[in-house]
Amino acid sequence: MTRRLYDLTGLKTGALLVICPDPNKSENWLVRCDCGREASHRTFKLRTGKIVTCGLRCPIRSRNCKTNPRTHGASHSPEWRSWSSMVQRCTNPKRHNYDRYGGRGVSVCGRWLKFGAFLEDMGARPSLKHTLDRIDVNGNYEPGNCRWATLNEQARNTRAVKLRPHHPAQIRWLAQVGCPQREIAKLFNVSQSNVRSVIRGETWR
Repeated sequence: MTRRLYDLTGLKTGALLVICPDPNKSENWLVRCDCGREASHRTFKLRTGKIVTCGLRCPIRSRNCKTNPRTHGASHSPEWRSWSSMVQRCTNPKRHNYDRYGGRGVSVCGRWLKFGAFLEDMGARPSLKHTLDRIDVNGNYEPGNCRWATLNEQARNTRAVKLRPHHPAQIRWLAQVGCPQREIAKLFNVSQSNVRSVIRGETWR
């Protein structure tokens, strides 16, 4: 069976629950509708919410069934959009920002290629001001290295080292005398990954 980029197993969108990949159609998934019927639908239609019932003759459709955007795994939820964007920028070379993610080695852990597992680990997005952020900006998207963060919090976690010319020497000296990297990062208001880069000589040689 062809390996699929997205694992939609367990996705609930509208009245449909995704059961498993369709063994006869590489772009389709077998789904079970709340009306009791089973059907096969394309990945794109399920991900984008263009299909929410088993078909035109579905009794639920006739009652004007509407998709609940906050249903677990719903394709229009903020969590789903964050997850989808994460996978795309790490795996799709045609993505406009791929060179800053997948192009430089940033990947998504195998567990998080399944949306349900991602949502289980990350939980709901606290507010519209929060977006998905990696704690170590040189690390991968995986449990323990991601959080929901505001733009202000992410600004302090940028790859660019915003330091004055004399700061790198001070950072290296503090590291040599045993000061923890997290404390150094707080002192200079930069991310811990930036501190490591300075210590290793990867930036500000």
